[in-house]
Amino acid sequence: MEQKDFTPLQDETIIEEKKIEKQEEAPASSNDKKTNKVKKPVTRKRTMITSIIISVISCLVGGFGGYVLYSGLNPEEDPIVIEKGNTSYDVQAIEASLEEGTLISLYQEKLQDPLNYMLDQFVSQTPYTLVIGKGVVHAAAGVEQSILSANYCSPEGFYVEKISDSSVVHTADRYYDDALSMNIKAYEAKYPTDWEKGIEPKDYTYDQYIQAFGKLNTGLYYCLDKSDVSEEEPIPDKFLTLSKEEYEQSQETGKRVRNGLITYTLSKNTIQSGTIEKRENGYFFHVDLNVPAAVSFTTVQMKSSGRLKARPSFTSCFLEFETDLSLNLIRSLFHDEYRVNTGGLVTNATSDLNQQYFKSETSLFQTGAKEVNVSRPDPKALDFNGYELWREE
Repeated sequence: MEQKDFTPLQDETIIEEKKIEKQEEAPASSNDKKTNKVKKPVTRKRTMITSIIISVISCLVGGFGGYVLYSGLNPEEDPIVIEKGNTSYDVQAIEASLEEGTLISLYQEKLQDPLNYMLDQFVSQTPYTLVIGKGVVHAAAGVEQSILSANYCSPEGFYVEKISDSSVVHTADRYYDDALSMNIKAYEAKYPTDWEKGIEPKDYTYDQYIQAFGKLNTGLYYCLDKSDVSEEEPIPDKFLTLSKEEYEQSQETGKRVRNGLITYTLSKNTIQSGTIEKRENGYFFHVDLNVPAAVSFTTVQMKSSGRLKARPSFTSCFLEFETDLSLNLIRSLFHDEYRVNTGGLVTNATSDLNQQYFKSETSLFQTGAKEVNVSRPDPKALDFNGYELWREE
């Protein structure tokens, strides 16, 4: 079978920076001032500590870029830095290097090429893909928040599920995409058991979802340049189509390709350093990313996922990928470190998300001895059967 060339058509990289101005905090009312005066110092200290803990864990994050735990009181925001062009690579050259065993020597200094090839091939080779993740966020006062996430793509559209739990905060969200109507229904709750009770869904158009969460959680999709960005709409992308053919035929200027598999940007501008290692059954990639340029999509997603007023300030980020000898994705680890600024007090948080990748020609997925016919759950159903494919390691 002839290998399809999924290389983006354009070869341009334009960086747009937009500094979102922090809104001025309203002055306290006279009643607030009176309340503060009568509050005992011990109570104020205890209230401040409690507020910091709740604020740090009030947003969660899952995956595939996913949710990330972050919150704060008017934190200092990093600028939005998004590459508006496409990162191109030579499909034939990468595949030849795999056959000849020269991938490491040829691409050690340009890791973005095999990494973007790897991501694009995963979402393009089969009509059904599944990414499931488990993670943890470490925040203030030793609080840990668990993360469970899934992103299932089929011809029907994508299905996203994000569940997080800690001693203080609980979140359970589901998103159902209809690729025909290009509409997404969101079921956002506190506990998975809330789904059983019935929740009135919130509707998103594709453009609304992009502005809220940074990217569509689908495979490759195509956009036009959006120049009128703002605090409410910070992403310079206007949805064009899901069809590569329609994208190629479009005469619009500023058109570009996006891959919704991850929200991190991997390019020569965003990869600070990294390595490729060949192992017995495949390759191992480690990349340290430049922040905030590599995480702008991610921080926008964090803000909406946590129902927050501000984005986080990243201090560090690294990604690890394991593939087979043909660069088929098997698993990944995303490690993020970021700051929470709470009224002059800075609190650090870290998150680690482990993900596993599956693809199939049909809804029947196989891994080892496991075989699961994956389906989108009814909005009132408690469980998603895609998690049954998780490989214990």
